[in-house]
Amino acid sequence: MATALRLTEDACPSSIWPTRELVAGIARDHGLSERRARDVKLCVHEAMANVVRHAYHGGTGPVDVSLDDLGNALAVVVSDHGVGAPAKARSAGMGFRLMTQLSTGCTLHISSDGMTVEMVFPLPSATGPSEPPRIDRDRRLLHF
Repeated sequence: MATALRLTEDACPSSIWPTRELVAGIARDHGLSERRARDVKLCVHEAMANVVRHAYHGGTGPVDVSLDDLGNALAVVVSDHGVGAPAKARSAGMGFRLMTQLSTGCTLHISSDGMTVEMVFPLPSATGPSEPPRIDRDRRLLHF
């Protein structure tokens, strides 16, 4: 697994646009089509907007964004160290449904340390198994 990006930004509205554009550019550089790179960009935007909206009760705090090239897929992880989204937003929110639809695998992890959204986007040359890859949340490894 090769790390393509690791960054920590302030969880504020002005950090969303440059971060999503950066991640989309890296996704294109790794072979995703313009359409799929837009999907990645929209998912990163939604995950970061949720951090801004819910994680720090109107205050600011860090949001961590990473993008890893797994060889046959890109794994995008957005996490915070706040209180997380309310239960209603986690289970029925449009944003989570959108991220689930646009990625091959999207998981949400909530703990006392914050909330993490993990998304997987297969690369076009990937010819892997029929089951989508998933990230092992304890070890941050991808399972196929």
